[in-house]
Amino acid sequence: MAKSVLNWKDRRTLSESAKSQDVLLKAGEELLAADCPAEAADFFRKAGAQDKLESLMYQAMGEGNFFLYNLAVSYLGREPKVHELDELIRVADLQGLSAYSRRAGEVLAKLKAAKSGSGQSQPKSSLA
Repeated sequence: MAKSVLNWKDRRTLSESAKSQDVLLKAGEELLAADCPAEAADFFRKAGAQDKLESLMYQAMGEGNFFLYNLAVSYLGREPKVHELDELIRVADLQGLSAYSRRAGEVLAKLKAAKSGSGQSQPKSSLA
């Protein structure tokens, strides 16, 4: 199956037609082993493998890979978290991954601005 999954045409066909969670997980694992984590994430999402997506998210943070982190977070159906972005930026800077660091910094700035703005503009409710 590895040759088939690594061929983009066969991978696309499998991605569109596979119904079995086991087949999707196996394809994702094979892609991950072949150092294709973004493609693996697609199969893990379709398989509903939240644990695999979380693992990819933490892997991305440990590598300073903002784009993989962002993909995993979106597939998990949640927003990035400040502490995760802080760690990702730290690692990206250490690895010399300036594009990843810069983009994560932009997202972090927007996230912090949204948090600080949301608390100030809302009126306090009355208990009347």
